[in-house]
Amino acid sequence: MRLAFVSTLAAAAMALLAPAGAAAAPCPAGTQPFVSMNAPAQVAVGRQGLISIGDNPAADSALPKAGRLEMLDENGQVFFAHDVSATELSDYNLGLKRGLFYVRLDPGDPYAIIRLSLTQSFFQLEPPFASGDCQLVLERQVTPAAPVHPKLLLTGLGDEAAVRIIHPRGCDLAPLLPVSLRVQQGGRKASFVLADSCDEARDGWLRHGRVTGISFSQHRASAREVRLVLSPATWRDSKKPYRLTLSYNGGVRVRRWAAVNTLRTPAKRIWEGTDRFWNYCIRENKDTLSSGGRLYCVEPGSADAWVTLYRRKPLL
Repeated sequence: MRLAFVSTLAAAAMALLAPAGAAAAPCPAGTQPFVSMNAPAQVAVGRQGLISIGDNPAADSALPKAGRLEMLDENGQVFFAHDVSATELSDYNLGLKRGLFYVRLDPGDPYAIIRLSLTQSFFQLEPPFASGDCQLVLERQVTPAAPVHPKLLLTGLGDEAAVRIIHPRGCDLAPLLPVSLRVQQGGRKASFVLADSCDEARDGWLRHGRVTGISFSQHRASAREVRLVLSPATWRDSKKPYRLTLSYNGGVRVRRWAAVNTLRTPAKRIWEGTDRFWNYCIRENKDTLSSGGRLYCVEPGSADAWVTLYRRKPLL
């Protein structure tokens, strides 16, 4: 079990200290902790879960003495400890600072315990009147999150098409299983496998095989969405359609057909004596030529290509 730690505390306060003196007695029932602690109930294995210490508006007249944050494994062994001074606790309570910590579960870790022990003064203003120092313990259990099913789409994006993998909750909260795309055109085949769409450090599809006429590029649209973009790689219409099969963890989720379509517009002459000659050639200051005693300009041709998706096999 490993830990990544980030805090707003000064570097000198980050040393691990052993608690001194005898522990205070438990606080009376109903005593509010001087600060609050937030921790996720679940975190994806291999990802970091945020733990924060901040203000507690419900804390009344308590005064902080000391605090200690510990993280324990399933055997009760402390793998991280950090002592927090009364000054730091006061800053948290007033909202001047937030203590930020991260916990990470490795494969095989059943859970981790996050424990914040607080020593604070208390004043009981109703009978039986009492005051003194006492100890409160805030404890949270963090368990591995189960994999979730992403939203998988095969959609058109202008002149392109895209496989869209959308995480429903966020990568830190739940893992995803492998996603694969199989492309087949006649006897040619290609497959793309994304083992972990949450791993931005090695954000890549593994490719096997090859098809022609369509190019493939990866793109991270947001922290929760990864795309595999299909773009035309030719200026010719597809003679055979592409069969696309999108799977999640080995199970087929979406089937589509695709084809590259093109449109060519040839260049043409715009002759003098037409409205188009004045509106296009003259107003837009195009080069004019002469043929047979008549002026003209040339409007360039154009070519467009795009990927079209079909629910059924198209007749090409």
